[in-house]
Amino acid sequence: ISSIRTASAFARFNLPKSTSHQIHSSSSSKIMATNKNLVVDPFCFRQFKENDSSAGYQGTVFNISMEKFEQIVNERFDPANLQDGYAPFCKHIFIENDFTDARLCVLPITKENEHCLRTKYEARNEKELPVLSRYFDKELLLK
Repeated sequence: ISSIRTASAFARFNLPKSTSHQIHSSSSSKIMATNKNLVVDPFCFRQFKENDSSAGYQGTVFNISMEKFEQIVNERFDPANLQDGYAPFCKHIFIENDFTDARLCVLPITKENEHCLRTKYEARNEKELPVLSRYFDKELLLK
């Protein structure tokens, strides 16, 4: 749900809930009418075990299906709870993660581990501009 790029990257907004419209379903290749507010973006398919591209992905991979994920997220979605992101087009929604096996991959920064903290500019793919990321070096933490 952040620069560690977990659940906040998953949702893409569609038209208002009261409007029936067409979307490309993440769970099938058919175009279908739906009233979902949020869907899994194709960029995030690799984060679901059912997708072949998850095999080599080193980030969080969910054991829940994309269809079930979308269902639960849409059931819990309340537009009043949207939080501003880094840009006007970026919004975050925070929901309790009591439906996946994903684990938090964050650590508090302390005097004991701050020497392991690193920064670098990184793009998730060749179409994105690099952004400054802060992370712990796993090798240094394990020493």
